[in-house]
Amino acid sequence: RLIGALIMAHSDDKGLVLPPRLAPVEVAIVPIFKNETKDTVLAFARRLHAELAPSFRAVLDTDDQNTPGWKFSEYEVQGVPLRVEIGPRDIEKGQFVAARRDTGEKVFVPVAEAAPRLRAMLDDIQKSLYQRALAFRKDNTFRTDDYAEFRGLLDTPGGFIESGWCA
Repeated sequence: RLIGALIMAHSDDKGLVLPPRLAPVEVAIVPIFKNETKDTVLAFARRLHAELAPSFRAVLDTDDQNTPGWKFSEYEVQGVPLRVEIGPRDIEKGQFVAARRDTGEKVFVPVAEAAPRLRAMLDDIQKSLYQRALAFRKDNTFRTDDYAEFRGLLDTPGGFIESGWCA
């Protein structure tokens, strides 16, 4: 039941949106390369993964059979809270792109600030999802002590109904 409630409360048309504290993977690192830049990008991505691994549930996607776009979509469907994109131009600038699953927002993060910035983003995602679920529950909860009104609320507008019970 908990999984069903989680999916109902935190999903959208793209798939799951998992709260970071419950997500099996908090950060998915997706290297973006062409054949001539593959070794450089993968080495950079491996160093970043090694830095993040002690503090985050992070995966490094080294599969070169699928396109980055396919990987992005796959991590969205799985509900991974943060996706890190690393390409050759990012390496030149000493940064990477972090994409939030909950809002789709993308931000450039300096590599030197990786761990604290990603932790702050995950904390913000956790709070944001909680506040969104709380607001949804409040906006869709109705109170009645009248049975006819109760029956009407089941159909329109729907939602959650608080009512007394007398067997």
